[in-house]
Amino acid sequence: MPNIASNPSATTVAFTAPRQLSDQNSQGSELGASATDLISFYGATPVAQQSAGMNAVFNTASLDNGTLTKYQVTASVASVAATTTLETTSTVTGLSVGEVIAVNKPAAQAGLGIAGYRVSAANTMGINYTNISSGAITPTSTDAYDVISVSLNYVTSAALTPAAVPATPAGSEQIFSVPGAALGTFPIVNKPTNQAGLGITNVRVTAQDQVAITFLNNSSGAITPTAAESYSFAFLPTLQNSDRMLAYKFTPVTTSVLATTTTDQTTAVVGLLADDIIGGVSKPSYQAGIGISGYRVSAAGQIGITYISQSSGAVTTTLESYGITVARRIAKSPFVVTSQALVPVSVAAGTTAEQTFTVNLLNASTSVLVSKPSFTPGLHVVGARVSAASTLAITYQNSQTTAVIPPAETYVIAAVPLQGPGAVTTAGSTTNSIAVGFNGGDASNNAIIKALNTLGLYNNV
Repeated sequence: MPNIASNPSATTVAFTAPRQLSDQNSQGSELGASATDLISFYGATPVAQQSAGMNAVFNTASLDNGTLTKYQVTASVASVAATTTLETTSTVTGLSVGEVIAVNKPAAQAGLGIAGYRVSAANTMGINYTNISSGAITPTSTDAYDVISVSLNYVTSAALTPAAVPATPAGSEQIFSVPGAALGTFPIVNKPTNQAGLGITNVRVTAQDQVAITFLNNSSGAITPTAAESYSFAFLPTLQNSDRMLAYKFTPVTTSVLATTTTDQTTAVVGLLADDIIGGVSKPSYQAGIGISGYRVSAAGQIGITYISQSSGAVTTTLESYGITVARRIAKSPFVVTSQALVPVSVAAGTTAEQTFTVNLLNASTSVLVSKPSFTPGLHVVGARVSAASTLAITYQNSQTTAVIPPAETYVIAAVPLQGPGAVTTAGSTTNSIAVGFNGGDASNNAIIKALNTLGLYNNV
């Protein structure tokens, strides 16, 4: 049989109807005899079917709605010894076992960084600090951390058995198969246990269902991560602006309400807009003789609550975390994935250095995550934050004995535009937060569009 593709001659024949890709077979029609057959339309490059990525999307319950929550907490701190790592745990009321979290430290400290985080128990966050310096460092005790949590139904797990992580050049990048990893999404990973001297400083999606994890080794010898541990992942695309209802937790200062009267108290809640509507306020405990008779946004970033007393004497409100629902006129995306070329400068040997870059989509008091697109031996990303409007700050750790210039490359950046509500600064074990639901169809819709675009059936994406 002649090779049809090599025949340069072609004859155009006029027909009165299009050709059907079917012979009216009672069993239907297939394009391709197997998953490896290459298929395309409209001149696109032929590709194998996209079933692996699509199955992973649907198998992770992504058609369900999810919840993204930003907690703001003053974390527990302890002295981190030189050239090692230390995990400290803090109460974060609302965290559930199985959720995936990420953390922003609000200010850099020379020699100190973060090399991992996890939900270690219900309502408990673990932060794994790395200290590359020659002396002990204690994290600033008044820092208000941003903790980003992804609800359990958007979490996928994979049992990983990493290879030994060398002490020279103090780390390694290792590639793993993780069903559900999708190009175009932002990856977050939590290791289920803590190991002294070991940390995770970067994760990136290298191919469909494949991730690369950068392990840090702050010790004098190789460390082998525990075998067959179930790591938790979240792979989030840019989420659609679908939910105008936000749920806040905030802690108003205590106030004394005089007998048989009302008292109006205002409390700062970062992120409240002047035209937001308070749908309801929930005081978590009952107090005899006192109640809430009204609430409103008194000004941008301020909530006013009117207390009423039916008591014969003054009553002081309990220090506790209130819940409020807020209706917003215009919904915003709670998670935006983008990429930008960054040009870092030299990082001195044996220390950390924070460097800033202009990223216009970042707003003050929001959170940010970064994924470095390559592994640079001995260099680790141990912190990221929004240090000012349109300003991304990245903390690099150089574990080498000589200075290292991180390569100029295009980072994947995830902006979390949830503003506020501000951390608790008074005494009491309370946690402030802001939560928003997102449309569960986003991930599957994006995967479908990507597959159709790759085949040439959906253009201009």
